[in-house]
Amino acid sequence: MDYFYSVSKEQETYSWIVGYKEKISMIEENEENANVLENFMTAVNDAYLEWIELILSVSYFLLIVVTLVILYKKKRNMLNGYALLITSFGAIAFYIAVQAFFDLSRIVEELNYLYLLLTS
Repeated sequence: MDYFYSVSKEQETYSWIVGYKEKISMIEENEENANVLENFMTAVNDAYLEWIELILSVSYFLLIVVTLVILYKKKRNMLNGYALLITSFGAIAFYIAVQAFFDLSRIVEELNYLYLLLTS
């Protein structure tokens, strides 16, 4: 992901480095921005997890498609017995991938908003 953060403690205050691509901002945590900084941190972590979920579900879906193609070309009679099961797994993987994509889009929009709040 293009968003990142780093937190360091200097004596009694926390210093945050938040960034997007090459844009880096240093922010001192106070009562006014503590909640926004925490939400930004959570959103960055959630975006990373959703990205991993999207990659894994798309990979699993592609594996199922390749398996179906190979079984169809080599052993059509074997495919008849397991076609519904394999197709069901493919549909579940596709559903998870689509859901992860939309969740990731929502989180990125939230990150845009939080980053603008922090840097403006």
